[in-house]
Amino acid sequence: MAVMGVRLAAVLVLATGCISFSSVQKADTLGPGKVQAAVEPGLWGGASPQGVEALPHVDATVRVGVTDRLDLGVRAGSSALELGAKVLLTEPGDPRLAVSLAPGLGGVFLDGRGVTPGSPGIGPAGVVSLDAPLLVGLKLAGGSELVLGPRVLTLLFFSDGPLAAALGVGGSVGFSWQVTEGFALLPEVAALAPVVGRTVAGRILQGLNASGVFVSFKLGLVFGVPRGTEEATAPPPPAPRAVPPL
Repeated sequence: MAVMGVRLAAVLVLATGCISFSSVQKADTLGPGKVQAAVEPGLWGGASPQGVEALPHVDATVRVGVTDRLDLGVRAGSSALELGAKVLLTEPGDPRLAVSLAPGLGGVFLDGRGVTPGSPGIGPAGVVSLDAPLLVGLKLAGGSELVLGPRVLTLLFFSDGPLAAALGVGGSVGFSWQVTEGFALLPEVAALAPVVGRTVAGRILQGLNASGVFVSFKLGLVFGVPRGTEEATAPPPPAPRAVPPL
């Protein structure tokens, strides 16, 4: 029964793509009181020698700047529900570099009842994920930013029996292009490889015909004015007019 519950949780991950290992955000924090919203369409899947098998993946996020060094956010959609935070480690307002920790806690739950009336259920089952990326942002002209995100992700598969766990390592590369003061495009590519608990994670990978790597691509449509963008995208002040001598 417990094994069936874990398998059900693994199938749930496969069917919905609810493992979230993408950031789709800058490394810098927003700044106190600033709000940012994003729509994140993309693809999620597994890589194998035969190619990449992908599933559609769409999320929406809202983030709020709490202090100069802290953002809080929520993501919902194909990744089920995820709560996130971002803690800036470098100096706020640094014009060249931003480094931050951006942990996210997500999960999905299934009651495990029988599919047809009278069929036996297998009890509750689900998945909890803890993503822990380190975001390194290299700031460019006009408010744009190249974002590198090495990460560690922990998965807990639970059912009516003992917990099963898997640990993965990976990373992401994204580029935030500040199109206007209040809108940015942020394409991001991410990959994750299970290194511990491969038996559990393998049930998902086998279903994807994958040999050991999850892959994700997202295109973030980001709305909001983050800190520093006003100055970066503002036109230069007019040159002072020369005063003719008397």
